[in-house]
Amino acid sequence: QVNHYWRLMNVNETQVRNVMDMNAFVGGFAAAMNAYPVWVMNIVPATMNDTLSGIFERGLNGAFHDWCEPFSTYPRTYDLLHSDHVFSHYQSDGDGCLLEDIMLEMDRIIRPQGFVIIRDEESMISRIRDLAPKFLWEVETHQLENKYKKTETVLFCRKIFWAII
Repeated sequence: QVNHYWRLMNVNETQVRNVMDMNAFVGGFAAAMNAYPVWVMNIVPATMNDTLSGIFERGLNGAFHDWCEPFSTYPRTYDLLHSDHVFSHYQSDGDGCLLEDIMLEMDRIIRPQGFVIIRDEESMISRIRDLAPKFLWEVETHQLENKYKKTETVLFCRKIFWAII
């Protein structure tokens, strides 16, 4: 799957250095990126099961985080954000936050020309596709096969580099 992502992003291996998996589970995305020269921060949402021990056992970095709050990092730190069902998790959680709040935090921590890959429920994908241009993200929609061999819509967003002249 990661190799396919790389082809769809159409970037050199060295253009992406800092990666964040926003819903890491046990670090499978980071393990799959082992062949690439990247550093991956694995995040386990605080309202999900504690799987950090599985991430640490693999020798990977990880932390708990509530995506309704700002993440403790400098702005524009990451070249790639991978979001696997983060939005639907917070919508189904009783104290969920707004989709726009999560996207705003993602926009803060992604570098200009950085990528955001979003896998989620179709209703969330549709809302994100509509909102992304308001954050100055270019959006591409791809139909990919998931781990259950079913086709799902995956969004590839790229933050536009802009300047006031």
